[in-house]
Amino acid sequence: MTSTLGPIKAIPSFSHASTNSGFSDESDISDYATEAVNTLKKEGVISGYEDNTFRPTNLCSRAEAAVMLYNV
Repeated sequence: MTSTLGPIKAIPSFSHASTNSGFSDESDISDYATEAVNTLKKEGVISGYEDNTFRPTNLCSRAEAAVMLYNV
């Protein structure tokens, strides 16, 4: 049986994440999510908005979710 997903990147390790995401609203990111957000940004899965914000209280749109899945 063949896979239709193609090659998948290795799951990033959260143990070496930087402590600074660089987002201007970084202080709004919950403590429990900070390390994951930093790692996902470092790995290129997320990049934030054009105004250098992450907007952690916004809901994720279908298009934004599709981009994150594509970037994995």
